[in-house]
Formats: sequence, structure tokens, C-alpha cells
Amino acid sequence: MNQQPTNNFIYDTVYIGSGPVHILDACAETLKGKKVLIIEERDKPCGAWQTVRIDPIGDVELGCHIWSYNKKVYKFIAEALNVQLDKMTPQPIIINGNSKLSYDHKMAIGVFKVCANLIKKRDFKGLVKFITQHPAARFPIIPKHYLYPNRGSKEFEEKLVQLLATNKVPVQLNSKSISVEYTNNTWKISQENGTFLQTKNVQLTTHANLKNILVNQVKIPQVYHKTTFTHYHLIIKGKPAKPFSYIRIMKDPLIHRVSDISSQLSNLNTGLSVILVGVFAEKLNETLKPLDCIRAKLIELKLITEAQEIINYHSNSFSSQQMDASTREQLNRAIPSLRFTQTTDLIYGFHQHLARWKKEGLLRQDTK
Repeated sequence: MNQQPTNNFIYDTVYIGSGPVHILDACAETLKGKKVLIIEERDKPCGAWQTVRIDPIGDVELGCHIWSYNKKVYKFIAEALNVQLDKMTPQPIIINGNSKLSYDHKMAIGVFKVCANLIKKRDFKGLVKFITQHPAARFPIIPKHYLYPNRGSKEFEEKLVQLLATNKVPVQLNSKSISVEYTNNTWKISQENGTFLQTKNVQLTTHANLKNILVNQVKIPQVYHKTTFTHYHLIIKGKPAKPFSYIRIMKDPLIHRVSDISSQLSNLNTGLSVILVGVFAEKLNETLKPLDCIRAKLIELKLITEAQEIINYHSNSFSSQQMDASTREQLNRAIPSLRFTQTTDLIYGFHQHLARWKKEGLLRQDTK
């Protein structure tokens, strides 16, 4: 999968980061005959949608994920990647103290707040644009059915890697980009290992965390906000005390989300279940016995019983630096050949490119 480019070769587009949106977009550009390259600092592609191997259950997704509702994007993913999407059962919910709310209604509340804020500012043009163009702008009375890959990130990761191979998109792994510099209509990307690349366009995420961005020898100030994502995979005997798919937990000092990923196990007859728990890293450091605290919260939520044993667990943490909105706006104004990818919500990121990807033929041959 690695490609070793020469310094005098000029790409049409270089993607910094190998998340799903970059992979799909790179494949679409390749279909147009463009010369592209994906750079990834880790040892395998797919960004946050990678899997982790845990004994004795095998490969499961790295963190708690949920896909926002969008029927068109669901259909596109199922067709373009040949991914089996199932209804989340039960549907995802929000827990805020003693109250519960469907995840779809929570999203609707967020939409109402955005609309109210725009009306308060008398930004009616922005209001119309938001309602007519943003995929989140829905007002559901009856919650929609959220979908998710049958085998979670494992299936999604496999299909993305297959798509890269099918379209012969080069990916350079274990390569960290440290700066990008624009001069004479060309971007120079310097890497940590001392090499550099040249390209006409750069596509990066808000998590790229570059040391320097220079435009015509002028350094663009950057502001980043650091976030650490920590997850615990708990392997328990038997099934959870009650069925659940994904729960967003509000106002809890330690846990922010929980999902049951047992259906992703290769062997469903082991008598084991896997509960994936997202925790606040900064609070985790203050907790002397984090596993006991997590277990107590799951018992409080009646997701497991007092008698259920945690036979094994695995924890992982990774830090991310996210560029703030003002930096992105300044860069977008500076030069259009530097583009940012929506990564905070996978489905909305796909929606942003959906029409163009379809137009450029990014569907499997047998589904056209």
C-alpha cells in the first residue's frame, strides 16, 4: 500500500489523513484520472474507524460510534461499499439524569436551538440556508431508524481498504506531515522523516495538527484544542442485563457514552458480550480505581447485574488536536487549494460530497 514518491513529482491532490471521507474522495478523483496520494501517520488507514484486537474475542471497533440519520447517505454507503447496514436495536438514546430521550429527538432539539439562535440574530438568510442545505435540519415527530454496519468498524474498515485497492489509490503509511507551504501555485508538504511532496491541492482534516502553514511566505497562526479519547472494552459473561445499542450519557463526571458491540464478534456462540465505554480522560486520571467506577455506573444504569463478572478488559487512548473555526475560516479565505474535510460527523461529511461522488461514478459496477 505504501508508495515512495519522488520529490519532483507533483500530485493533483494530497490528502493528509486517511479517514473514510478522504478515502472515498481520493477514489473519486482517481476515477477522473487525477494523481492523488493519501498520507497517514499511523500504520494502517481508516482513521478513527480502525479496529483493535482483544483476546479472546478478536478484532472489534476502537471506540463508541454512531452514524447520524440520513437516508441518502445510508443508501450510498450500502451500494458504494457493499456494506450491510442494520437497524440499531434498540434505537440509540440519551440519558440525562433520570430522564431518557431518543437520540433522534435530541438531534431535533439541537436543530431548534440553531434555528432559534439564527432568528435571534435576525440572520434569515443563514436560517434558510441551514434548513434547506444542512443534513441535520430535520424535525422528526416519530424517531427515525438509525443504521450501522452489521459488523461495526471491522466491516467498514475492510470495505474501505478494498476500495483503495480496487481503485489503486496510493497510501503512504507511517508518515507524519509537519508543515505545508504554498508558493508559485504549488504546495510543498514537509514530513517528519525529512522528505517532502509537491501537490496542486491539499485536503486535510481539522485534526491534522501541522506545525506550520505558510502561504506565500506568510505564516498563518493556528489555534488547536486538544482532546483525548479513552475507551474501555469490557468483556462480560452472558448478555447485558437489558438490551441496548448506543447510549449517550449527559452530565456524568466519568462516562459519556456506552455501546453494546457484541454483535461484531466473529464467533457469537462464546457466551461473552462486549460493552464499549467512552470515558473522560481527564477525570480518569483522578480516579483511583477506574474499572470499579465504570462497573458501578453500568450497574446503576441496569446494563449489567451485580453478579456479572468482567472477565477481561482493554483500554486505549489517543489524543487529537482540533483546529478551531477561526483558523479554518482564515485559511479558506487565503487560498482555495487548501481544503478542509468534515470529520466530526461521518454521515454529514459524506453528505457534503455525495452529489459529486455519485456524478463521478463512485458506485459498484453492479449497482449502477
